[in-house]
Amino acid sequence: MFDLIIFSSSEQLPLANKMQQIFYQKGVTCKVWEDDFFKPSTYTLENFKNLTNEYRKAIVILGKDDCIKSRGKQYLAPRDNVLLELGICIGSLQLKNTFIVYPEGVKFPSDLFGVTSVSFSDSGKVDLIAKVIVGHLLNYVKNEVASIAIKRMIMWNEYVVLVNGLLALLKQSVNFGGFYFELILSVSRGGSVLAGVIARTYGQNMPVLYLQEDRRDGNGAYDTPEVEDVNQGVIKTIKTHKYQHILVVDSAIRSGKTLKRAKEFLFSELKENIAIKTAVLLVDSKAKKMEVDYYAESTDTSGVAFFYNYFG
Repeated sequence: MFDLIIFSSSEQLPLANKMQQIFYQKGVTCKVWEDDFFKPSTYTLENFKNLTNEYRKAIVILGKDDCIKSRGKQYLAPRDNVLLELGICIGSLQLKNTFIVYPEGVKFPSDLFGVTSVSFSDSGKVDLIAKVIVGHLLNYVKNEVASIAIKRMIMWNEYVVLVNGLLALLKQSVNFGGFYFELILSVSRGGSVLAGVIARTYGQNMPVLYLQEDRRDGNGAYDTPEVEDVNQGVIKTIKTHKYQHILVVDSAIRSGKTLKRAKEFLFSELKENIAIKTAVLLVDSKAKKMEVDYYAESTDTSGVAFFYNYFG
């Protein structure tokens, strides 16, 4: 999940992109609408249906992009579609998680004055304007990140301890619950680091592949057009090398749905006599039913972040 998404008109993209760059430097994951938010061959509003599943907060830049006439006077105003996007963000993410950025003198509906906003003089340089805006909004964004995403930061030393605990379970003899596998399959992106570490402990010839999950609908899928090419390549490789014992890994899970759907996808595509086991470092202690074969620790995963999640 991204901490933030920025919407704007095409004319305001230089400012949006510069803000994104600075937010990343401050440790906030941020996406701009131009970065594949609006999918090709889809109705525009369809792209907003998963807003709350992928983003915590939104910034909407209301620029001086159109000229309108109101009560006999002419004004510079934002594009209608940007105002629509602002309304959707407020409705989906709530008022407290939606911020307005606008140049001084732009006209927008007075009902929006209650939204947290930052005004700026559009006579300055984009780099300086972006720095000022991010400086004003950073605390609003990072407070959310700190309270939700970083209740527990797992650094490398603790990560190694968890991996060793997981390896101790996997390397037991089969009679005592261990698992012999020929291939490690990571659920991207969470399992990527774990897959690499486990592979190194099993020698240089242990292969690692990566399944790509499409999470736009909030449920997760492995056979949509957006990820089909990647995942069918994985299936082809498994069939070509006749791998029959597969370990599917992820870093931390809350419900186990991601791994469950990954197994369902593999079984449906391979349709052969294969053995698939799942392994993660952390499972959520509040989950009612957790279909995971191996895990190192049961904990509250909603407040966990790993060392590779945040930089800044």
